[in-house]
Amino acid sequence: MENATSDKRLLESRVRGRPSSTSKGKDGFKWKTKFPERRSDRVRDVLPAYVPGPNSEAKNLDSIEKFWDVLFNDEMIDTIVTNTNKKIEEVCLEKATIT
Repeated sequence: MENATSDKRLLESRVRGRPSSTSKGKDGFKWKTKFPERRSDRVRDVLPAYVPGPNSEAKNLDSIEKFWDVLFNDEMIDTIVTNTNKKIEEVCLEKATIT
């Protein structure tokens, strides 16, 4: 009875000009009658070809010192030096109290 009802709905759908995108099997399993459309937002379609190497500011640099300046600005270097000096003092104080 259920199969006859689904066949009837399928025929009515087709009569109205709309093709059905699913069919039901005897066990009630829904089968898709259309393949899924290919999506254009797949990663391999979106990503440009990758060219390794420096880009933006670093692209035209010609010395190690200039690369260093791009990687680390003065504020970053000051922070590194300050925190390194603090750590050295802490380690020295620990060793002085241990011995």
